[in-house]
Amino acid sequence: MGIIQRIAWLLTHDNHIDRRIFFFADVFRELGYKVLLFSSYSNDALDNSDPDYVCRPEVKKTIKCYKDRELFQIGETPDPDVNNFFVEFISFIEGYKANFERYPTSCEELEKAGFTSDLDYYFIAGSQKWFSMAVKNYNGEWYVYNNLIGKVRSLKKESIEQINMLDDMVYKVKREKIFNNSLVPFGHLLDMECQNSDIEKCMTHSGESIIIKVKKVDETDIYEYESGNETVILKKRIPLRAISKDEFMGNTYDFIEFRQIIFDYSPILERVKQEINDYPNQSPDIVYVADLPTLPIGYMLKDSFKCKLIVDCHEWWKEQSILWEPQNSIRINAMDKYERLFYQICDLRITVGQLLAEKMSEYFGKKFEVIYSCITKDHENIINRRSDFWQSEFGLPEDARISVFQGSLTTLRNLDNLAKATKYLTNDCYLVVVGAGPYQEEFERIVKKEGNPEKVRYAGWVPQNKLLEYTINAHLGILPYKSLNSYYALSVPNKFLEYYAAQIPILCDGTLMEVANIVTNNNIGFCVNCSDPEELGTAICRALKDNVLDMVKEQYLKIGSKFGYDSQKVYFIKMLNKLVSQ
Repeated sequence: MGIIQRIAWLLTHDNHIDRRIFFFADVFRELGYKVLLFSSYSNDALDNSDPDYVCRPEVKKTIKCYKDRELFQIGETPDPDVNNFFVEFISFIEGYKANFERYPTSCEELEKAGFTSDLDYYFIAGSQKWFSMAVKNYNGEWYVYNNLIGKVRSLKKESIEQINMLDDMVYKVKREKIFNNSLVPFGHLLDMECQNSDIEKCMTHSGESIIIKVKKVDETDIYEYESGNETVILKKRIPLRAISKDEFMGNTYDFIEFRQIIFDYSPILERVKQEINDYPNQSPDIVYVADLPTLPIGYMLKDSFKCKLIVDCHEWWKEQSILWEPQNSIRINAMDKYERLFYQICDLRITVGQLLAEKMSEYFGKKFEVIYSCITKDHENIINRRSDFWQSEFGLPEDARISVFQGSLTTLRNLDNLAKATKYLTNDCYLVVVGAGPYQEEFERIVKKEGNPEKVRYAGWVPQNKLLEYTINAHLGILPYKSLNSYYALSVPNKFLEYYAAQIPILCDGTLMEVANIVTNNNIGFCVNCSDPEELGTAICRALKDNVLDMVKEQYLKIGSKFGYDSQKVYFIKMLNKLVSQ
């Protein structure tokens, strides 16, 4: 009898999945768990960066298989122009072989020998012994001949515009393929044909396969081609369900108020149900829930499967709601009600910092453990500093000293004073803003009016897999947030641990108690009054001096991976061992 693999399901309301969640997924996977991560809709429908264990709330339907096309003998397709094309082509290429004792190895070689046609065609040569020829007739339908098969395959023109675009792109990709299992760059193919501004398209590698996605602008349906199985899949979002009681595994749960006031998790719940229906014998042993919004699903899973339930509180939701929407007493009270209800029944409670854990433990009467956010293992130590990075990205001098702020540009983050502080940046000191958001327009206005726009560059949103490249090439990471209440003082923003992982000096406000403690206790940065623009700007320049980065890096070497992946993994495994033994 084989060993039964343990199963861990992770839940999040995130559209753009928080890097912290991938830490837990990675540890589970390292321990041999089969992991599934259920999340909300992706902000970027064409994004291919999700790991294969991520389950978005969508249904998939295979609508086309290129392998199932109808086969014809040469000269017997229903299109006379295609018949004439292949008759002439076969005659030409066999004559070529007779003269040169081999087939052409490229389309260029074929055309140089004199082959021409009014039809659009692509010649694909895998070696001197085999080839394929794809031709498109005047109706936009493709026909493909392969000399090893000896027959012509048809590809009917579709009524759906997105699939027709896929057809064109598929053959362009195949033309570009090098037949030693590698692929040449093909980003330029996205602009070669089907120039339709109403269609968005994306093409990426996945191992040895190619994935092509197309969708109409302002629509969510995605048509996806994957070269490994040569199929086209239609992906449709699972819609929000009417607000009502939840039916799950034969039980009824009344979380109507939760869905009305806090978060409507119904598409994610339907995706979980879909997984259970498809694989009824693979129920979870452990369910990890990132934050309150999807905790009702975790509650239902625990109740139905008697699995262990972990909640990871990135925020204290009641306190965050008081900060962001102090007038909304209905939402604040609902947050408090459901945090009190759900946290009590969780088997393990985790949060992002020691001081926050102590406060939440005291308030809820249940112990909260601490796991600091960290860079996942596959991102650690894989990026080296480049002396020309900022020059190539923004045209800055090679000796420029760069401070970065990375994150969403929103209110309540003291960004107005950061903008004003740029007035005091001198000589070779610059600020690079890595991120975007609703406050960006106001931030830029303040920079122009009260700061120094010559000292600021904007990178916009940067994908998670490239974000660390910006951080690690900076000379200083800025966390300008100022505590606005007792809860805010306990926060540990993700960007702080990203600066830490990049081993750069960190500049923060002293009112962020947990962050300030880590910075000062480990001598890896500076705490200043970030609400004073002159003090902040002067401190940035002081922190950007040549010797500061080297001094701080020495400190990072001394403290090792105290807040890195390996140390946090050890803490989490200890928690898990205790959990599963209960």
